[in-house]
Amino acid sequence: MDKFELFDNIEKAIIYLTDNNKIGKMVVQKSIFLYLIDFSRINRIRLNDLLSMLNFAPYKFGPYSDTVDGMVDELEGYKKLIRNNNKIVSYNKINDYKYNEDEISILGEIKKLTKKLTVNELLDYVYFNSVLPEGTREYYTSNSEIKNKLEKEKSKFNSGRSEGKLSYTTDNGMLKGANKGSDILSANLSLLDKGIKMGKWKFNREELYDR
Repeated sequence: MDKFELFDNIEKAIIYLTDNNKIGKMVVQKSIFLYLIDFSRINRIRLNDLLSMLNFAPYKFGPYSDTVDGMVDELEGYKKLIRNNNKIVSYNKINDYKYNEDEISILGEIKKLTKKLTVNELLDYVYFNSVLPEGTREYYTSNSEIKNKLEKEKSKFNSGRSEGKLSYTTDNGMLKGANKGSDILSANLSLLDKGIKMGKWKFNREELYDR
């Protein structure tokens, strides 16, 4: 897969995630990062290669891609995205794209997850998700300004991290049941709730990057 094909796929993902759904750029960034985990498995491409192609780098609030940021700005310029109070949203632009069953399942689960979590909780979910290889996880959170704060909450959120983490059903590296969203990206939200309710966040949304 070349860069241009990957960019087309990420553009589709951004439109799906924002369809009738107002989210900040922070959420877009972390959603695309999560999406690439499954995207790499389905397309048999190394996750780190995809992250590199999109210029993901460790930033002050974890994995950040200036390429993804640029795509959002470009889509806004083409009137496919609308900015409203630092949030972005698309209305029915999803009909301009074709999505296969895998994409609908994966993106649908991520969209459901991000609606369920606050930005702070989403960061916790990305930072400590055991699905990611440890080296990848450590690298992309290495410059984070809030990782220590999240670490202090680790004991309170440990249940949610261990029970509510992403889970995959694989067959020789490919996902089984591609037409079943629960088999593609099973973010067990009821179990994750258990972890969320145990913790009390001690830093404000204003501290977070939300370009």
